[in-house]
Amino acid sequence: MYPAYLALTELRPDVDIIQEDHAGSVILYRQRNGAEAELYTAPMPCTAETLKHAMQRVQDMNGRSRVNIRYVEASQMPEVARAGFTLHAREEESIMDADKVRALDGSEFKRVRREISKVSSQPGTLCRDYQPEDEAACLDVLARWRERLKQAGLPIEGNRLTKDCLRHAPDWPREVIRGRVCEVDGEIRGFTFAGPISPDCGNLFVGISDTDIRGLAYLIRHDQVMEWPGLRFFNHGGDAGRSGLNALKDAFRPIDKAPVYRAVFS
Repeated sequence: MYPAYLALTELRPDVDIIQEDHAGSVILYRQRNGAEAELYTAPMPCTAETLKHAMQRVQDMNGRSRVNIRYVEASQMPEVARAGFTLHAREEESIMDADKVRALDGSEFKRVRREISKVSSQPGTLCRDYQPEDEAACLDVLARWRERLKQAGLPIEGNRLTKDCLRHAPDWPREVIRGRVCEVDGEIRGFTFAGPISPDCGNLFVGISDTDIRGLAYLIRHDQVMEWPGLRFFNHGGDAGRSGLNALKDAFRPIDKAPVYRAVFS
């Protein structure tokens, strides 16, 4: 269930992702034209034997001992450290209890309910599945959102992934990635893309909304989680160094802030 997000994240003509199944683990290698190969993630699951195999293959491909791993999750960290890698923190990802977010019960979700009610009460508010013909309208929302962040001097990331989702996500089955849009008064003002990254955990890949509409950022995120009743958890991602985004994600009461690392062996 991982390949949809991976394919859209690395959808570029100069990058190849090579998948290998070895000793019960999935190993993902990333190679960019003119650059050395690296491990996209630590093996899944990560064992001493599969990590040793993956390291050797990267070393053989590159002709030297150095090995990079782009993403290492906390659960993989002990095995990676034992193999002699140096770990460097990338970010923390908010993990939500999906059942609690779907229900929004109790005082802990009062802020989320209040924010959602602000936009739900506006005329013509409607959340629905993304369609290919929505791409142009969503690109307009994206452009306005990026301009607003630029004017505020805030970090902007994920532009290529967002555009690739808009263009290519409809080619994938809905059970692996799903786009949703939110209309207010008949006009698309926000959109999301999400899908499972494990049997019980989803990932919100993209969430973009018109910042002029109060509560819309909360509504589109809650709407996506509602679309996946079989998932117990949802990875809400990091905050990109933006305090406002961090506050929004904290309002969904994450049950964990999972650290993500990169690793270097030399």
